[in-house]
Order: sequence, then C-alpha cells, then structure tokens
Amino acid sequence: MKLLLSLIIIVAALQLPAQRFRNCDCGNKQDTVKQYYETVFRAEQFAMDGNPDSALFYFTNARMMIPMMQNDKANISLLFGSPISDNFKLHYYLNSYKILPDSVTKDVYIKRLSNYISPELLAKLDAQLDGCVKIVQHNNPYDSIISRKIVQMGYDDQHDGPIWEDGKFKNGKAQRRKLDRERFFAILDFYKKYGPINFAIFNGYEPGDFEIILAHNFYDTKLQKKYNPFFENEVRCGNIDARLYSSDVDNYLFDSTQVYGCHTIFSVGDTLIVYQLSEAGKQHFDVNRKRIFLQDTKTTQQKLIWQWQHDNEFIFVPMWDMGTSSDFPTARSIADAYMKAMGLLVTGYRFYTR
Repeated sequence: MKLLLSLIIIVAALQLPAQRFRNCDCGNKQDTVKQYYETVFRAEQFAMDGNPDSALFYFTNARMMIPMMQNDKANISLLFGSPISDNFKLHYYLNSYKILPDSVTKDVYIKRLSNYISPELLAKLDAQLDGCVKIVQHNNPYDSIISRKIVQMGYDDQHDGPIWEDGKFKNGKAQRRKLDRERFFAILDFYKKYGPINFAIFNGYEPGDFEIILAHNFYDTKLQKKYNPFFENEVRCGNIDARLYSSDVDNYLFDSTQVYGCHTIFSVGDTLIVYQLSEAGKQHFDVNRKRIFLQDTKTTQQKLIWQWQHDNEFIFVPMWDMGTSSDFPTARSIADAYMKAMGLLVTGYRFYTR
C-alpha cells in the first residue's frame, strides 16, 4: 500500500508542471475570433475601395465581438480622417459606449464627445444612449502586474544592444541570447502564474514589448517549433494579434524555414519585391496561416502591394523594409539571395516601384 501511495505521489508531481502550463481552453470563443478577423478583413477591403462608411461599419461590428487589436483601433482613427456620414458615426459611437467600463456614464461620455462631433449628431446619440446595456468584457485581475513587468522587460531588451549588425551576429551574442531566453521563460512563467494574457486589452507598449521578446527568441527554430502550438492557441483565443504574431515568428526567417510566408514580400527603399509561390509554397504557408485565421498568402500580398503603393495610408499588415549592405548592395541582389534561400517554395519574383 505504501509503495502504491508513493507511486501516486511521484506521478502527480511529474504531472504538475504540465497542469500548470497548458493551452487556454476558450471553447466556442475561437469561432468568434475567426469571425472577428473575417469582419476586419472585410472592413479593410472597403477602406482600400475608398468606402470609409462601410469600412467603419464593419470595424465597429468587429469591435463588439472581442477586445479589439491595437492595429485595428489605429486604422479606425485613420478612417476618421475621411468624410464619413453621420449615420455610420452614430453606429460607431453608440456601440463604442457599450464596451466602456461602468465608470464612464452616459453623461461623462457625452461630455467627452461634445468637443469632437456636431451638436446634431450629439443629440441623436444622447437620445439613443438611454437604456443602453453595456457589454461586460472580463479582464485578468493581474493585468496591472503583467503590464508593469512586460514593459520593464521590453525596456531591458532594447537596452541590451543589438544582436545583429550588417546581417551578422555581433560579439557578445552568447550573453545577449542568454538574456533573451531569460525574458522568454519569464513570460512563460506569467502564463503559469496568472493564466491567459489578453494583449488586446492593453493600450500601451505591452503588445510591442511582448512581440519583440518573442521575435528575439523565435529565430531559434527549435524553440519556436516547441512553443508555437501554445502561442497559436493564444491567437485563436483572441489574446494575441494573429498578424503581429506571424510577423514575430518569421521575423528573422528569410528562407524555407518561414512558417507563415511573411517574407514573401518586402521593400528595399523605393522597390517592392513580391515573390511568386510554387504550389508547394502556397500549400506550406496557407495551411499554417489558416490555423490562426490569416488570409492566404496571395491575398495578403495584394493587400500589402496596395498598402505600399498608398504610402502606408493604412497599416493592415506589418511589412519589412530591408536595407542594403556591403554583401547585398542592390534590391536585385537581395531578391536573388532570398529567392535562393527559399528554394522550392518560390518560383520567381516581381519588382514594383513608386
């Protein structure tokens, strides 16, 4: 009996770390997150088509589904630089009120907007806010602690000095990599200690600091492959922006080890380089992209071409602007080098200029 009890205790002890660090089970929320991205993509298409009314309508609808990603909030702000009819503004302001904390009462909200919108629109909004029921969005009670720690780690990361110079590792890379690992595993400890972290609810540097810590570790493909399933699940649960996460994973990967194909398009000064994918490349990238609700590679490339040609009027997807170096002094030399590195995933490339 004592032997059996000892075995049970040993097995329980071995299982404890796995129980503490496991995928967030967000159930049916993944369907809502998928719908969120589909709605945002529809809004982006209307923005590209020069229809700000419809773009704002769909951005507003997406905002009501889950806490909105920072990048999408920024694009809404940019939309307001275009002429938008009062009916669509009303739809936006009315629904925005529903997701504000209870401390923001109707009177407080109306007072805030009085300096920004017309008296006629304000009166319509005032009338429709009566009896408006707010939507409760649950946050992690440890958000303030998480925020403070991640911002500090982001600050430390930026002051450790660059690990790369002119495309090569600098001296002291071992110490820098050690510090990068310490920050990465500190973030994993946050998940163990505090549970799921929704970076969409932060309004400061937290998402960016988190992303740079991931990027500075995921150039190690072994580490990336080990933890990618966990973080992809966080993306599907709406806790991490899919577009930024894919960018973090592929950040240092300009060859066939790319996971999401983020470097199948990039700029070099005033030249945009767009790679044509082989069937194997499409299959490889698009299967991976689909897992985290991203659009396929071809659609994303077309969107980025528009974004680049319109001088980043909107930022829908992150894109790299590469610099030349002594080894690769021209856009063509860079394009040829990365085409060779991507191997059978690509068949050629095309230049765009502006």
